[in-house]
Amino acid sequence: MSVNEVLSAGFSAANQRLGGVFLDLLWKIAWALLSGAALFLLVSWISSQLGSIQTNGPLPLQNPVALALLTRELWNRYAASLFWMVVLLIGLSKTIWVLLEAYFRAGILSVDGSFFQKASRHFRLFIASSVMKSGFAAIVGALLLLIVFGRYLSAPVADWNAMWPETRPPFLVALVIWIAIWFALTLFETLFRSGSFELLGTDLFTVVGLIGTLVIFEAMIMGAAIVGVLAVASIATGPVGVLIKFAVSVLAVLGLTVLHSYLLLVRFSSVTALESEAVIIGHVDV
Repeated sequence: MSVNEVLSAGFSAANQRLGGVFLDLLWKIAWALLSGAALFLLVSWISSQLGSIQTNGPLPLQNPVALALLTRELWNRYAASLFWMVVLLIGLSKTIWVLLEAYFRAGILSVDGSFFQKASRHFRLFIASSVMKSGFAAIVGALLLLIVFGRYLSAPVADWNAMWPETRPPFLVALVIWIAIWFALTLFETLFRSGSFELLGTDLFTVVGLIGTLVIFEAMIMGAAIVGVLAVASIATGPVGVLIKFAVSVLAVLGLTVLHSYLLLVRFSSVTALESEAVIIGHVDV
């Protein structure tokens, strides 16, 4: 099968399973609410600490010098605690994301049973692939950043602007390398989750073309959405403009989220169609 034929079969199959797009959006909303609740608790803690300092005596916060002293006191007293709380918040948010993503997408993208049967049966497979992909991408990204920006660690902050022109080319090269590695990880994750690793040997170029087409298409739509949001932001002004910017940004994020969920369903449906075709051809050849 050609890439066009595989994509056509994938879109046809995905259009018959549009409920999966709603389920994929549902767990992301749940993640956002849980992460927002954790962030609210952190902000509440910071606010309580501010209140405890202000009750020690009246502070003229309109005075920039007094405000700077207050900020320094807060930093000296709570910097370590705030750092670890932010780390804990990010770790908790990422853990919730991984668990919800693995469970829901195991039920959405698998094809052998009801949603709950598929989710419970393939949960470990999906969570293992998610952890491996995220961990490897993070390690590679950290190493590339250390290679590119390592000398910044020993240089004064005032010299960073002068160092950037020399850093820009290696940064762009590192970015291209990371994107290529991320694409390869996405390809492996897709085949691993769909149980179609044999396609690497039988239809490698078709699989690469299939996933590459969908990724590039999504990137183009994302770029157009960003340009649209920036255009609206440059036109809208005043209090009403702020509301318009917020509404357009929310609609753009929601639209891109739905698009990503749909194209993900198309990707896995296309891989399933390609694998079915390969199995049929294999039986015919035998």
